[in-house]
Amino acid sequence: AVLNKMKTYADRTENYSDVLGETGSFPYISERVKKTGTPKETFSAEYEKIIANIITHNAYIAYNSGDYNTCEVLVDRNIASQTALENDYLLKADAMLRLYNTPDKYNEALSYVALAKQCNELPSSASLKQEALVLLMLGRKTEAVASLELCSEYLSKDYERFSGMEGDWSQTLKYITDETEWVKRMIKQAGE
Repeated sequence: AVLNKMKTYADRTENYSDVLGETGSFPYISERVKKTGTPKETFSAEYEKIIANIITHNAYIAYNSGDYNTCEVLVDRNIASQTALENDYLLKADAMLRLYNTPDKYNEALSYVALAKQCNELPSSASLKQEALVLLMLGRKTEAVASLELCSEYLSKDYERFSGMEGDWSQTLKYITDETEWVKRMIKQAGE
């Protein structure tokens, strides 16, 4: 099973240095997979639950490395196993925006943002921000501004909440302030 997964990964990423020839971590992988055969796929919902956070973490690593295809594949695994959380859906939407440049894909990304918004009792500022970005790409400025205004309101509440907490929350407060300024700029740009 591992050899087959490594071969699939090498094929997807076009990174054959570890799998071809006599050297590398998995030499002659194609021949070895042919000899051993393709294993029967098994699915364990319990295992998928256990590794869901690791998959999300790896999806973030792939995203931050600019490997949006791998990010999408990883997040799709959590979605397929029904272990996806808000961050998974937002990563999927953002990766789609970076990979595709069509209204159909923007609408699909918007559907993933809608799923992200449903993960919590109230949508997070991150969900609202992503929703606004997709709506802007679709040319739906009025709806985007409404999402940004709600995002600003949520950020304001977050700022109040963290301001009242004991301890050093200066980094968090700076982040919230920066996000709030970004939202204000985007509202202004969308209105122009």
